[in-house]
Amino acid sequence: MTNTVRRRLFGGMVALVALAAGTAHAQTPRRVTIAHGSQQIEITHPGLYLGTLLGWAREEGIDLAVQTTQGSQQALQLLAAGRADFIQVTTETVINARDQGVAARIVYSAVNHYNSQIAALADGPIRAVTDLRGRQVGVFSMASGGVPYLKAVLREAGLDPERDVSLVPTGAGAPALQALRSGTVAALSLWAGAFAVFENQGAQLRIFTSRELITAPGHILATSDAFLRENPDIVGRVGRIYARAAVFAMANPAGTVQAYWQALPQNRPPEVNAQTARENQHILEVGLRDMRVDDRPDQRWGWNDPNGLRALQSFLIANGARTTMVPDADLFTNDHVDAYNRFDAAAIRARAQAYRP
Repeated sequence: MTNTVRRRLFGGMVALVALAAGTAHAQTPRRVTIAHGSQQIEITHPGLYLGTLLGWAREEGIDLAVQTTQGSQQALQLLAAGRADFIQVTTETVINARDQGVAARIVYSAVNHYNSQIAALADGPIRAVTDLRGRQVGVFSMASGGVPYLKAVLREAGLDPERDVSLVPTGAGAPALQALRSGTVAALSLWAGAFAVFENQGAQLRIFTSRELITAPGHILATSDAFLRENPDIVGRVGRIYARAAVFAMANPAGTVQAYWQALPQNRPPEVNAQTARENQHILEVGLRDMRVDDRPDQRWGWNDPNGLRALQSFLIANGARTTMVPDADLFTNDHVDAYNRFDAAAIRARAQAYRP
């Protein structure tokens, strides 16, 4: 065998090895970690559990890991430390991030409507917000987000929040519902999920919301400026997982409850029957109402509403939580929205309708 032939054979072997290595690399899923600003993955966040269970993460070449935390602030700290690639948190967390030296940016609007609410008994005397004049209103705590939200709704109705109502800490569980039913408080200022639980317990509620904040996002997906700059394709793929999950859940909420328990068996109730399934489905459906996109100016999944974000910032400033507005260019990007929506929604709906765990 001549030296020339040996060189050609050796070169061919090197090329084959390189090709095999490249193929193996392409087939190796990219590990992506989302830090969730909560101690557990709730049923109302299908983007965090359906993607892995139904194979969409694998299709996107992603090994998706979700890390629970003690809250949105801890999730932000993990992002800043490089221990998470994305965070799913309350929108206010990212609005305040740059003040804390963290260059975080919103990339995907996950919950498109602010989910704080005020509720009174449907058959009670409170028919309008103005009927709260001179009454007591329950809040989770005096430091909770329900306090400034209540004040905003009262101001919209022409009431003086400091004089016209009294606030009573009630928590969000059974004592809060008992306070409402007994008349100790005329209304409660909590969040949609808390009221869904009360409705599961037989409460008939009348809900009041802020006109100004209805377009403000409640939860978002964010990443660091550095990750966004270096991994724009990953941002698009993760957003597409979220979008597919939203379409699936809305097409078949009952099936999504079963999928949730399959994906997270530790969250499955000790006793599963028709009633527990209905109750969990109701909680999910209340959450899905705030994820809807058909009532927004841009009906693409993941689109960040600039006006809604500005309304939320104005709300924070009016209530003393901030003093300045974060410019749009520093707060969010809609550059990847087309990528999020690049999938066959009809096929996802068909799969949802046929889903059997």
